[in-house]
Amino acid sequence: MTHLHQRAMRAGFTLVELMLSLALCALIMIIVYGSFHAVAQSKLQAEVRVETDRQARTLMWMMCRELRGTVFTPLIPSHVLMVGQASRQGGMPMDSITFATIDPSHRRALDGFGAEEIVTYAAAPNPNHRGWFLWTRIERSGLLQTVNIPSMPPTVLATNVLSVHFRYYNGFQWLESWDSTSSPAGQSLPQAISIELTMASGRRPTYLSTMISLPMSVIQK
Repeated sequence: MTHLHQRAMRAGFTLVELMLSLALCALIMIIVYGSFHAVAQSKLQAEVRVETDRQARTLMWMMCRELRGTVFTPLIPSHVLMVGQASRQGGMPMDSITFATIDPSHRRALDGFGAEEIVTYAAAPNPNHRGWFLWTRIERSGLLQTVNIPSMPPTVLATNVLSVHFRYYNGFQWLESWDSTSSPAGQSLPQAISIELTMASGRRPTYLSTMISLPMSVIQK
């Protein structure tokens, strides 16, 4: 009886062995959880970056399309307007631009060119995230300049903009700002515009740049 009891005691686990087993299991669970967490974070960051890239390309497409339709029609009355203001916020360029276009991306006409529209792109601080900016768009009719009609409220196109920089080529040099109201005759519009856009996207920001020509600038002289 004593012999069987001693064998049963030797076949069990001691307290130290049990504690070591539990510690080993906890360590394995921590390693597995860390691996799953890292994979989940990488997947989330990749999705955020893809979505931000898509959003940035959409903004670029919209601005480029409208800028290419900037108005200069000497044979019919038109409102020639382009005012680009250079500014910096938080040490980063955060420009704004206002122009008259006959090709608004938010077109009211069903087909063909619509009426002239005055479009303004500008930034405002994001109240929910320090260092980020709201990129907004305002559109109003360009044919009713003498009528006191309030503008539509700005449409927020993005909430995670870090910087926007426009430059204007006058045929000789690139300028940081533009004002068609004070430009010499025949130089109301720049020949080309450079756009640089940076948006927050996870750990690394998304940066896009492009340069477009203004078709109607060639007929202003």
